[in-house]
Amino acid sequence: MGATGRIVIDELSPTTPSRSPAKAVVGREVPVSVVAFRDGHGIVRTRLRWRPIGRDEWHTATLHPTIDDRFVGSFVPDTLGPHELVVDAWTARFETWRQHTRARLEVGEDVSAELLEGAEIITELSAQLKKPARRRVLDAAETLRSPTCSMAVRLDAGLDDAVAAELDELIDPDDHTESEPFYVRAERERAAVGAWYELFPRSEGGLRGATARLDAVAAMGFDVVYLPPVHPIGTTNRKGRNNTLTAAPGDPGSPWAIGSPDGGHTAVEPSGRTWNHSGCSAIHGWSGEHWSA
Repeated sequence: MGATGRIVIDELSPTTPSRSPAKAVVGREVPVSVVAFRDGHGIVRTRLRWRPIGRDEWHTATLHPTIDDRFVGSFVPDTLGPHELVVDAWTARFETWRQHTRARLEVGEDVSAELLEGAEIITELSAQLKKPARRRVLDAAETLRSPTCSMAVRLDAGLDDAVAAELDELIDPDDHTESEPFYVRAERERAAVGAWYELFPRSEGGLRGATARLDAVAAMGFDVVYLPPVHPIGTTNRKGRNNTLTAAPGDPGSPWAIGSPDGGHTAVEPSGRTWNHSGCSAIHGWSGEHWSA
């Protein structure tokens, strides 16, 4: 939900039910959508702000209106790690004014007061612009106020699409709502998709033997090799064959188990061979573990 403000911000996406960061991939477009609305007839505009966690500078992207008060857009993360996202929503006062003024013109009403109102809106918002854009929109405001220009000239200045384009992205500080932050974690390409091969170094004669298998693994079409534990096979609470809770002296144990006199999960099996501490050879394959004495 949005923070306190006149505009309601809801249905932020991407998010997860647990509020943990949504997944993304570095260099790949991330779709963003949000529902934003307010009371009355004011036109709502929204934008996305994002930045990698720990950075001060925000990047921005316009969110475009679709249907049912929904706005959509996207951004492309270029840095690994978590990113913070925020949606800004505000009332586009100048565009609302243009819409209202056109509606009154269509039914033949006098819009003299509206022209002065439009000039005031332009003047207030122009403070956010840099030269020469500020000068262009202030020229339009002066024309709207001019008592010597014809009504047609004044209307052309106020309803000019170029003036609207300069003002449309400016947040109205008096009518601005900011969403709660939501988060995306950008990962490497292989975190999203890839074929992973589980390779047991003990089955290959140690790490050197496993290295010699890499070309063969790549030839099978795998993208990533990951290594199950290379630490000493644990003896604490060791299970026996067929997952029994009592291990006989000759039972090899699981290579995933920790708690060995030779070291824990940060150590490397000292033998560098396929033999475990009970003198049994471990034979592993892609489909599971098989042991032989």
